[in-house]
Amino acid sequence: MHELSIIQGVLQDCCTRARQEGAAAITRIELVVGERSGVSVSSLEFAFEAARLGSLAQEASLVIEARPALARCLECQAPFAPQEGIFLECPQCGGPGELVAGRELLVSSMEIETNL
Repeated sequence: MHELSIIQGVLQDCCTRARQEGAAAITRIELVVGERSGVSVSSLEFAFEAARLGSLAQEASLVIEARPALARCLECQAPFAPQEGIFLECPQCGGPGELVAGRELLVSSMEIETNL
């Protein structure tokens, strides 16, 4: 389950940034996970529950936006939603396509509490 190591890295980066900002706690972490990132959203959520314990994010919520895959035809430039499989074929002209979205895995935002 590589999602555990992924979420540990996310938490480490978020906690480092939160400390730099003088945070007492992280209250919310938002991720964007692409449909073709190779990451299971449910496994990320499960791993987060265990990995956050004892960290600044111990009480944080995790919000995940699943981003759909998007391809573009290399011949006619038409955007299209790719079908399952490794070959991307344009539904309009049959030309080859390239994936332009859907592989991302990133922290889109984080909310913190500061000591005031």
